[in-house]
Amino acid sequence: MPFVFFAAAGSLIWGALAAANAYKVTRFLAYASINQMGFMLLGASADTFDALRATYIYLFLYAVMTGGFMLAYLHIRREDGNALIHISDFGGLARTEASICWSLAVYLFSMAGIPPLAGFFSKYYVLNAVLARGVTVLVIIGLIVSLISAYYYLRIIATF
Repeated sequence: MPFVFFAAAGSLIWGALAAANAYKVTRFLAYASINQMGFMLLGASADTFDALRATYIYLFLYAVMTGGFMLAYLHIRREDGNALIHISDFGGLARTEASICWSLAVYLFSMAGIPPLAGFFSKYYVLNAVLARGVTVLVIIGLIVSLISAYYYLRIIATF
């Protein structure tokens, strides 16, 4: 289990810090996925039935949130018809594609773990299961990383 603890902590920290510095959408999503995998490894590291159940719930909800974000992202285009490549390309999108911006915002808020959306509860259940196991260091790392991830998800919403 110590290997899984270190893998979870490393994935959480590396994914969050790298995603916070990413400026291309695809690179951002890749690093954010590494961060999200860290939360799944947190649940696996607790090695209890409740932790595994919380991890499966997290995995399902994360797949729904990411799939919804990708569908909306693939639908939108810049004014010249090209795909959005940089996060700054989302600028002004609320004026031209308001309904898509609302759906993107909901998915991003949920991935950030903003209550009362599903992403908050999935992170809460995973962190609660790890806390019940007694690994408070990983819970503290998870909370700090959640704050960092809220920054980079909200950074995209702010460009709308």
